[in-house]
Order: sequence, then C-alpha cells, then structure tokens
Amino acid sequence: MNLFVLLFKSIYSPKTIALTRFQKIGKPILYGFLLAFLAALPNCIYLNLAIVNAINGLDQTINEKIPEFTIHNGTLKSEENAVVKAKHDQYTIIFDPKGTFTRDDLKWQENVIGILSNEFVFVSNGTMQQLEYNFFQETEITKEDLTSAIKQLSEVAPIIIPVISVTLFAMSATSKFVEITFLAIVGLLFKKRMGKRLNFKQLWTISAYSVTLATVFFAIMNFFLIDISFALYINWFVHITVLYLVLKEIPSPKQPIKAA
Repeated sequence: MNLFVLLFKSIYSPKTIALTRFQKIGKPILYGFLLAFLAALPNCIYLNLAIVNAINGLDQTINEKIPEFTIHNGTLKSEENAVVKAKHDQYTIIFDPKGTFTRDDLKWQENVIGILSNEFVFVSNGTMQQLEYNFFQETEITKEDLTSAIKQLSEVAPIIIPVISVTLFAMSATSKFVEITFLAIVGLLFKKRMGKRLNFKQLWTISAYSVTLATVFFAIMNFFLIDISFALYINWFVHITVLYLVLKEIPSPKQPIKAA
C-alpha cells in the first residue's frame, strides 16, 4: 500500500492503521515527513506570498511617506516624534518613535508593517513576526539603510523563498516527529492497561499514522485561514482517541489455559 493510499485510509480506518505495525521503520519515518509537508504547506504558501507582496515597492513607499529616522542602541529616533501611518498594497505601515504602539497592539490586526520604538513588527493574515532593534547591537541604521536593504531583499527573493520554505518544513518535521514520539509514549501506558503485546517500534509506527486525522484537519483549517479555539487540546484529544481505537483493533495475546 503506497503512502498516499495510507494517508487517505488513516483518516478514517483504525483497522488499517493497526496493520501498519508490521512495517519496517523506514516507511513510517517517510510518512512522518509527508505529514510534516502537509502541515507546513499552508503556512509556507501564505508566508512566502506575504513576503513577496510586502517587499515589492516597499522601499519606495517608505522613501515617500515615512520621515527620516535612525535606529541606534535598540531605539528608534526621529525629529518628527509622532505616529505616521501609510498604506502599501494590502499593508498598513505604522511608524511610531513615540512608543504609542506595542507588538501586542498590532498582533490582532490583519496586515501590518510596524516600525516601532524598539522593534520591527510584521503581521500578515494574523501571523506576527518581530525583530528587536537590540539585535543590531551598536550598529546605526538610517532610513536610507533600511530602504536599501529592502531593495536588495526584493532582488534576492527568488533565493530567500526556497530557504524559508525549507526552514519551515524542517521546523514542521521536527515538531511532527516529537509529536509522534510523545504519542508512542502514551501508547506504552495504553498497551499495559489493554494487555497488548507491542514493542516501542510498533507503537511509534502506529502513532505516526494515528496523527493523520488531526494533521490533515488543521492543515485544511490553516489553508482557509480558519482559527480554531483550543486547537492544541483538540489536536491531542484526536491523536489519543485515534490511537486508542487502533489499539482496540490489535488482538491481545491469548492467555494460557490453566489445568484444573
């Protein structure tokens, strides 16, 4: 059975997942990478699109609409000590040397580029990234430096996007394998109570397939930008429930008949 058939059947069939316990370890590991790819794909698409849309022409917008400034010793300074807002494509640029806004004020907005008093903040489709000015240590950054860096960034975007995509996939894969391993540890507790004779490799294998339902569900929700309350709890409830149903499909070893 190939991985894509297993992906489909693992969504609804605990019996199919139970049969995977006989697989060699290579196949569930490869399957884990497939799930990691599916989980990372929506974020990868939206983040890369957001970066491209944000940096295209951003240098010109900042030149025309944002006052002169310097960033030094972790602080934004400008002679025009007032909040300035400007539009760039779908984004609102907020220039704030006064400290009126914080990252918490911006994280609830849809698409924002914040040049705040102590950090850069980038919010796209409700997902926030930030970079504190202290990162630059004692280096002084001017408006001209920033626009020049943005222009160079737009020129190397074809290189940056694959790098970002690979990084997101690597993070997703690490998270997914930790998730599977933890679920396998939960399976150790279940197997004792349910009287199942399984080694850890078999538990890890069925755990890899047991996380399919929740992974596919949340990937679809992320693709359509649907926010789910208590996502972490729902995710683990589904994982553990599926694992329990899979273990029920595995026959327990027969008990020897005691002589009368």
